[in-house]
Amino acid sequence: MEKVTGEIRCPQCMSSSVQRVEVAHMQDLGKQDLLDGSPSPPQPANYKAAAWLVCAPVVGFTVIAILNVFLEIWMIGTGTLLGVMLLVAGTLIPIGAYFFYKDTRYDLHIYPRLLEAWKKNWICQSCGDIFVPETH
Repeated sequence: MEKVTGEIRCPQCMSSSVQRVEVAHMQDLGKQDLLDGSPSPPQPANYKAAAWLVCAPVVGFTVIAILNVFLEIWMIGTGTLLGVMLLVAGTLIPIGAYFFYKDTRYDLHIYPRLLEAWKKNWICQSCGDIFVPETH
């Protein structure tokens, strides 16, 4: 991170009542009213889509196996049932793997840059302007 020297002033109103957006955000977490215009930090990816698309076929296989054992549902034939289960799994698992890849790529390459850029921002307590101070 670049070192900012001298007194930091808001470029909008020239006030010296400024602080890092990161600090302002942490102070406002407990309050009901967040600073107006204070951006939240970027969030890491959540893996919900990938998890559901990968887990759904596994859950489906388990449910169908339990139904076959306890309710003896063999009316549509084992071959057809297995074919449908494999078709669903063969479709959902690659889609889930793609979402997992995208989320992992975001967390490793994009999220750190967004977080670093967010941490460089300062907010003026007087006018609410968000700015990156000039580096010297």
